[in-house]
Amino acid sequence: MKRLISIFLLFCSTLGFMGCSDFLDVEPREDISITEQFSTVEGAVQALNGAYLRTEVVLSDISFVYPDLQGGNFSFAPRQSGSSINAILPTPNIENTYNFNENAIESPFNGTYQNWYSVLNNINNIITRTPQIEGISEDEKNQILAEAYALRGFAHYNLLQLFGQTRFFTPNGTHLGIVYANRILVGGVDFEARKTVAECYTLIQQDLDTALSLFTNTQAMQGPSYSYFNVISTNALYARVALQSGNYQKAISTASQVINESGISLMTKEAYLSEWAKPILPVSEVILEFSAPFDTDDNVFTSSVSEYFNAFLDPSKTARYCASFDLLSLFEESDIRRENFLGFDYDFNSTAGLQNRTFYFSKKFQDNPGTLSIRLSEMYLILAEAHARLNQTDLALLNLNSIRTRANLSSLTNTSGILDAIFLERRRELCFEGHLLYDIARFGKNIARTTDCVATVCSLTFPNPKFVLPIPQNSININQFMIQNESY
Repeated sequence: MKRLISIFLLFCSTLGFMGCSDFLDVEPREDISITEQFSTVEGAVQALNGAYLRTEVVLSDISFVYPDLQGGNFSFAPRQSGSSINAILPTPNIENTYNFNENAIESPFNGTYQNWYSVLNNINNIITRTPQIEGISEDEKNQILAEAYALRGFAHYNLLQLFGQTRFFTPNGTHLGIVYANRILVGGVDFEARKTVAECYTLIQQDLDTALSLFTNTQAMQGPSYSYFNVISTNALYARVALQSGNYQKAISTASQVINESGISLMTKEAYLSEWAKPILPVSEVILEFSAPFDTDDNVFTSSVSEYFNAFLDPSKTARYCASFDLLSLFEESDIRRENFLGFDYDFNSTAGLQNRTFYFSKKFQDNPGTLSIRLSEMYLILAEAHARLNQTDLALLNLNSIRTRANLSSLTNTSGILDAIFLERRRELCFEGHLLYDIARFGKNIARTTDCVATVCSLTFPNPKFVLPIPQNSININQFMIQNESY
């Protein structure tokens, strides 16, 4: 582990990762350590492993809770506030975000933006330098490159969700997306403009196509296959990207390929609750889950999304996100997923005085430190939505009912309002997994946080500029071609 940590520090010093300067401020410089790193296949593999672990670190930051919090799936559990017993308050680092009043200068997502681009420069170094390694075999080279291209598409997709409006914000996706970093960018030299959202989706899909054309039958690193990109997980990502971009036929073909060829099955109705409650291991239908970095000296995971949701953490130290009443009200009595929440009673201060209430925490992340990214349930729901948008309602119902019946709900037979039914099923099935806000935008719905919203602004009508975050002001200041998002 110490060897990997030294590699991370190497990349911070040369590629400007966390704590280093913002993107397009001070970026990579030539350094003998980089040359040495890519002088062997082992070095390239270590760099790739570092890119995966840094991807997990960025993916598991505050951006993991952002879509569910803004969309209305989350509420805040009571926490200590000064001398107060307990209060239901947003944590200071996300209060402006929660109130749809983000600040481009001080946004907590400025670090997310910077760090994704630093990861991208890591990846672009791998893509650029790996083919130059003396003695590398064709299979070794292709597998490293395949995983790097998949990671590059994945990183850009996550940036686009945070900082670019949905593809359907304008008729042809001609509104601004993000800077697409498909080469090493050097501060003071490379000042890139933002691509349109349509152009970004084209480039993401090109990276995924390239990855799929290069994969071999052997993964580059040892470990569980679900921790790394391969043909199955890349197609699963492709299905998500295609749906979000309106490429419904591609969404159908890639999601179908995952279902038919992955060898992964949906959890059974009987196993659904017990699998989520398993310690450490992910559920059996996981397709992609990024492993949390582990410090062997202190015997702790140094990055884990479970910290946001663990019901037993000290409320004076850690924000605790629990299920909102809005979310809980969506589950029918017979739905087994109602049992996938842990209930705890807390005393808390309110405008009516000291009260007691039960707060519900998801079991999805109580014991598993990994960052779940894609699982098979999503593929069925992607198929349902893509078929519905192509007016293939019988096929849409078939895939939607696969998820409903597993949850112990009756099968739907009426295709009237099927898109709304799919939206609600996605909200129930994929809650706490980072989808809701992006689903709301794709469906063109309004944000409506009601019962336990403690924000100054609880609702937003679509379309609205506040559906996306501001570009960090420092990136605006140093790049004459960078344009800020509307209203920031």
